[in-house]
Amino acid sequence: MEYLDDDGRARGFQVELIEAVAKEMNFTVQVRLGPWSEIHQQFIDGRIDVVGMFERPERTAYANFTTPHSVAFSEIFTRKGGPLIPTIESLNGSPLTIIVQDKALAAQVLAAMPRPPRMVPVQTETEALKLLASGQHDAAIVTSTGGRWAIRTQQLTNLTTTGAPALGANVSLATRKNDDLLLATLNTGITRLKASGAYDAMYVRWFPEESEQAVHFRRVAIGALIALSVLAVVLAGLWAWNRTLKSRIAQARAEAEAAYFARLTAEAESARLEQEISRAQGVSIIGQLAASAAHDFNNVLMAIGGAAENLQASNTEADRQRSCQYIQRAIDNGRGLTTRLTRLTRVSGAVNDPGTRVDLAAAVRDALPLVERLSGRKVRVITEIEPGPITIASDQSSLQQGLLNLAANARDAMAAGGELRISVQRIGDEAILRVADNGQGMDPDTLSHCVESFFTTKPEGTGLGLASVDALAKRAGGSLLINSQSGRGTIVELKLPIAAPAATSARA
Repeated sequence: MEYLDDDGRARGFQVELIEAVAKEMNFTVQVRLGPWSEIHQQFIDGRIDVVGMFERPERTAYANFTTPHSVAFSEIFTRKGGPLIPTIESLNGSPLTIIVQDKALAAQVLAAMPRPPRMVPVQTETEALKLLASGQHDAAIVTSTGGRWAIRTQQLTNLTTTGAPALGANVSLATRKNDDLLLATLNTGITRLKASGAYDAMYVRWFPEESEQAVHFRRVAIGALIALSVLAVVLAGLWAWNRTLKSRIAQARAEAEAAYFARLTAEAESARLEQEISRAQGVSIIGQLAASAAHDFNNVLMAIGGAAENLQASNTEADRQRSCQYIQRAIDNGRGLTTRLTRLTRVSGAVNDPGTRVDLAAAVRDALPLVERLSGRKVRVITEIEPGPITIASDQSSLQQGLLNLAANARDAMAAGGELRISVQRIGDEAILRVADNGQGMDPDTLSHCVESFFTTKPEGTGLGLASVDALAKRAGGSLLINSQSGRGTIVELKLPIAAPAATSARA
């Protein structure tokens, strides 16, 4: 309903609105009026910076819209006594001829129908209603405000309307796409005009036929649209946040997976280190046994040498048989010693095999000669071993290494000599290996760190002995308990669960 007055000046609600915004935001504006189809095309071509128009999804491809400054409804106007058209949807497939403003919202909606009615496009809303009032065509669809203004100013008294809105849309000022600075400036100006009351005064001045109730309704509607716009922004923000959250969850999942695989790698590395510690401690024990074994091997060789000399000097078959028996006995002693030492070096993957089983009582009895040899002459070894089998989930090599580690620690704690007591017993579902000495014992601080790898109080110690025994107990599903007091000796207990015998398989 914009027009040129008698002085050739552009007049109308949207003209006054854009001029008021320009004054509020301190910029100049030149208003250009013309047929909507021409103005619309000039805006698309970039020859017009701002245009007032309805918001439509298809228009967002080339325009940005300010916050809606009003809500416009279109109505179906007819001549009094003319056809009854209840809704715009009822025109689908209708034989009626409808006058519309070219390129306007109503024209686009009708054209999009599956069977659109015949349309007569005109340039202005006033022209549409004057043509209808002259008796031509059946109806016209124009905005409520524009149509009522035309009826009042042009005195088109033979026209009427259904009174119900046929179409509704936000009315905004539009800028060309990506002109964000101008869009922000217009939004700020409109907000200021509404806050100061200038907008309402302007609206009532141009549409005096609308009551205060209608103005209130318009305010509520605009407020609702603004609220919906805010809600849309919030929903968009939630959508963006949701996408960000999904991205963060994916990143966290990737990090968790990386941490999981790193933990698996660390556990594998820890298991490997346990085996390395076990090997290192086994080598240490073998080294300690080597000095004692060298003396025994020397005795074996001397016995063999003496028996060989007797054999050469023997004159009777009985003497030769006796000398051969001495040689064989010496060889058996040497073989037993090497067998026990060799067993200690057999540390393999069987340590971690849950199916590996060993008789604790038999393994301890088998290792006693090495324990006695390792402990030396100053230490008296006393044993109390229940008859087996006492089956646990471990392997003989690791178990015997652990026993020798404990024996070596006890020996070092009894430099002046003492007693080393070793017992094996079964109590309920537990097997208990107890190694006790009456040596110097440990103070509380040393006791709290004694099972830590590489912790030692000995000048030449490795700090691996008790650490490897603790690892042995955990692999077998048991625990290591140490009770010690300074000057009163140490008691070490391995509490290991009784295990079922290893399963065997038969082949046909």
